[in-house]
Amino acid sequence: KVGLSSFTYETPRVNGKKTINGIIVPEAAADLIDSFGYESLDKDLQKIISRANLLRERGADLIVFYIHWGEEYSRKPNSYQKKIAEELISGGIDIILGCHPHVIQPMEVIKTGSGHKGIVIYSLGNFLSDQRYEFLDRPYTEDGVIVHFGIRKEIDDTIAFTKIAYTPTWVHRYNNGSKT
Repeated sequence: KVGLSSFTYETPRVNGKKTINGIIVPEAAADLIDSFGYESLDKDLQKIISRANLLRERGADLIVFYIHWGEEYSRKPNSYQKKIAEELISGGIDIILGCHPHVIQPMEVIKTGSGHKGIVIYSLGNFLSDQRYEFLDRPYTEDGVIVHFGIRKEIDDTIAFTKIAYTPTWVHRYNNGSKT
């Protein structure tokens, strides 16, 4: 059984109100969006790890989190991404699939002091996007990856990764008559 969850980073608060991408989140919706703030990161990391623990309590053998984080167009993870990844893998999350930079960032296998092994893909790039090089003058925004995991549940109920591979993707936009 696979437990899935996702969290997005908050931009700086405005008058104490949660913002996502600089837009104030209406109070009625604030609790509907799972998010973390860099100003309250230690507390928020515990909230994320609590979600992973809840998924395990409900029977998940493998925990996968989608995390919206990082700096747009940066091909390397920033210090926050690295810290968050290490904390979440240490907290029992098995796979982290990152997005937001709109370019591919590295994959990394993190092994904790307790022996838990987790995988983080800091950014999958773009799978479907109109962030074309000719419009943005930003290279790499047309690239993405589909990640393949071979996973085996051992007799002692631990999870082992038997394969980690990827398929590169490229967004190809073209005109066909009057259709794009």
